[in-house]
Amino acid sequence: DEYKRLKEINFNYKNQKRLNIEFIYNNKQLLLEQIKISLNELEKYTYLYEYDYLKRLINIKKNQYSIDHYQYDLNNNLNLTKSYQSIQYNQWNQIIQIITNDNLTLNYKYDQNGFLHIISNHKLYLFNSYGLLIKYKHNQLIIDYIYDNEQRLIMKLYSLTGSYLRFIYGNQQQRKLITHIYNSQFKFLTSIYYDNQNNLIGFEQNEKKFFILTDQIGSPLFIYDNNGLLIQEKFYGLYGQILIEKNFQDRIFFPFGYAGLLIDEDLNCAFEKIHGKLYDLNLGRYLVPNFPSTWINKQTYLPNINNPLNNMNLYKINDEIYNINEIYFQRFHQNDILSQLQNLNYDFTNAYDSMLSSPYFNNQNTILEENSLIYSSFFSYFNEHYTISYPNKFTYSIAHIQNENDFWINRTLSIKNPNNQIEFISFTLYDDLFSTLFNQSYLMPYRKQNHLYFLQNLNNYQQLKSYLNQQLFHQFKINIRQQININNHIDMDLIISNTTIFHIKFGSTYNDEYQYLIDNNLSQMIKNVWQYERTYLMENFRLYYLYTWSQNEIDELISNGYLTNYTIVYRYDPSIYPEIIDDPTNFIFQMKT
Repeated sequence: DEYKRLKEINFNYKNQKRLNIEFIYNNKQLLLEQIKISLNELEKYTYLYEYDYLKRLINIKKNQYSIDHYQYDLNNNLNLTKSYQSIQYNQWNQIIQIITNDNLTLNYKYDQNGFLHIISNHKLYLFNSYGLLIKYKHNQLIIDYIYDNEQRLIMKLYSLTGSYLRFIYGNQQQRKLITHIYNSQFKFLTSIYYDNQNNLIGFEQNEKKFFILTDQIGSPLFIYDNNGLLIQEKFYGLYGQILIEKNFQDRIFFPFGYAGLLIDEDLNCAFEKIHGKLYDLNLGRYLVPNFPSTWINKQTYLPNINNPLNNMNLYKINDEIYNINEIYFQRFHQNDILSQLQNLNYDFTNAYDSMLSSPYFNNQNTILEENSLIYSSFFSYFNEHYTISYPNKFTYSIAHIQNENDFWINRTLSIKNPNNQIEFISFTLYDDLFSTLFNQSYLMPYRKQNHLYFLQNLNNYQQLKSYLNQQLFHQFKINIRQQININNHIDMDLIISNTTIFHIKFGSTYNDEYQYLIDNNLSQMIKNVWQYERTYLMENFRLYYLYTWSQNEIDELISNGYLTNYTIVYRYDPSIYPEIIDDPTNFIFQMKT
């Protein structure tokens, strides 16, 4: 159609019309509303899609009968479907518990790097340091997954039976495309064919040819044999789970589904084409933290990224089937700075309420009431005139979370922006104080809970000395400490009651603080990557063949906890791409020269 969306599919065999599929869109909202399917004059049906006001899919119907429905929580996470009556998440949007409609409770546990490890003590998942699944255990089912040096899945091995699937990549121009699959159990080879846009169009098995009709994103809907007979029909839910499957002959082996992805039926998961990581088809969640494919580039050069991450969620699979022509609903795009800061956990409303509830204030104290000059000149001015260019955030870190005082917990690094400087106008004595503290300061790009960090010129600290003995400072309970270093920097904390609200550093520079954050994060990453690698080698000594280390390197790593000939560096420079500073996979092992 005019938006270059798939509009209609007609399948004819020997001048006989076998199938018609029509896609109907809501052109006002650019959403898919209906799929009309006609197999013959007697067999016709329609799939209907219903959305909420945020353009999220909430219901799928077949001829007015609901076949699946969806409900979301305030964080835009899926929390109810036809199969699950409850889906609970933690603060990192990881699933922690699911209750099925059969009242079966499934508890999810993760390792220290956020990789899924156990589901209700029945299903065990083991990943390597690339986040690729290497072992799965469920009761008597034990499966090993083997990858080559390009992190491509090359074998799925059933340990108890010895049977396996062998995946072959025969296209040297498209090295991620699977061209052949050998099934040792049935002893046949499947050859897979793609069109010039790398969409599935057919396959050959035991000298029989099959043709595939897909939707716009490559999901197989109908499979026909070379005689024009319908072999299989499929229809998918929100994130690719199979809602309807009809087999008109013996079920064929063809492990591809939603979006043309390789599907593992034992896991009910899909392998992403680019990075090979798994996500759950029912829940739309990665099993390990992940990033959109545009951020994963295995080449040595940096990816060309024009648009920062949008609505980043490390685990969620964005739904792009039913909303083809519009980027999935983007939150946090208000112009109002107060709303932006609140969305980033810089909650000025909470700060204001905390000040009013402080024992240092009473009903007669009107310093911070909404009609006061401090409120109007600081909070209102900050809200109306201070703008911030902030791409997105996420709170997951590779660092071990051991106590709440670790500085890297829940902090964010934003793109450096010279316009972050705050201009503050003074009106009264109190405004003079706030003006001295915050005028021409910089809001630092990291956060911790509701604390705000500012960088200020050292000369402003000298101007504050005349205020130190005044009553206002006693009311605000200022705590001043001098940082011990050769640069003689000064840190000042503005404490209201027992809650620290403002932190002001005098004498440092924005670039120095920015680089300090990057360097400190790298040191934590180095420590944890080596620890992670050593732990997995020790726990999985029988799986050494899955690692690229030599036996001598493995022995050294287990003995020392690191390799003397290797260092760990950022894969992509966070000073250029700060949105991925916390990505636990944003590193490479680099041999020392």
